[in-house]
Amino acid sequence: TVAIYAGRLGKEKNLDFLLDAFARLPAELDWRLLLVGEGAESGLLQERVASLQLQRRVLFTGPLPYQEMPQVYAAGDLFVITSTTEVKPLVVLEAMASGLPVVAVAACGTEDTLTHQHDGLLSTSDLEAYSLQLQQAIRDADGRFRWGQNARRTAAQYGIDNYTRRLDGLYQGVIEQKR
Repeated sequence: TVAIYAGRLGKEKNLDFLLDAFARLPAELDWRLLLVGEGAESGLLQERVASLQLQRRVLFTGPLPYQEMPQVYAAGDLFVITSTTEVKPLVVLEAMASGLPVVAVAACGTEDTLTHQHDGLLSTSDLEAYSLQLQQAIRDADGRFRWGQNARRTAAQYGIDNYTRRLDGLYQGVIEQKR
């Protein structure tokens, strides 16, 4: 099972927490974590991976061109995010549009986008709780498929056509009120 994180490798992304959660998974689970991106924490995160003895399971790709991201998402089984400081993480919508269910810490930006057990899994910011959600996602291939299908539908709600219709409706409502 391939989990993907894509984004800046910065302290506020809470990636130490993500690595610690993966380190808690039972040894018999077959998983890999692909970390796509670069940032100030890259070296420290690589050291963390080594200290957790996860070098055979965690791959750092470095930055990739945006046009390659659809292939990256297609190679994955789920998307992971542990940041608690996002407003509306575009990368989550991109992953969902690619059919990836998301395992996220329930925080602003993820909690108002995802529905637990519908298009992904939400967790508290407790390390054990997040690790248990990862376990469920890795073990439940049928659930990942179902959540991934729903994730595509959720992401479609945020498409430009839908937003344009909503904005047009808002303007039409204001015009009607002013008449």
